[in-house]
Amino acid sequence: MKERDNKKIYQKLDKNLAKFGDSIVNFVVSAALTIFYKKPQGVKVKNHVLRSAWLNTHNRLGVRKPFLMPEDLAEAYIAYLWLTHKLSIEDMIKILISHLVNLKPDPKRTEEAIKRGLEEILRKGGINE
Repeated sequence: MKERDNKKIYQKLDKNLAKFGDSIVNFVVSAALTIFYKKPQGVKVKNHVLRSAWLNTHNRLGVRKPFLMPEDLAEAYIAYLWLTHKLSIEDMIKILISHLVNLKPDPKRTEEAIKRGLEEILRKGGINE
């Protein structure tokens, strides 16, 4: 994807989109964990996990945008992916489950599986493709 197109996407990422993305991220991770562990889960994804996932997939791209930290950019971009029909909620859940299965995590490795799943989600939809 062209740098100019990436810039257009970054311009759409703002604090309100990040707030909405926060809800999406927490839901899809909770749903994936619920399906994987076969027990209802409700989690709040930690900022350091989102920050690491963004920086591992997009380096520092977009970080200079006022008031948005890497974790906010990750949440805003995930909301953008869903709102623009580039990735469905179901697809995000499937991606996360695949990483949980691949790592065969014990509770100590669940966070790593979630981070890797979020990294795969953040690679979708155009930026850096």
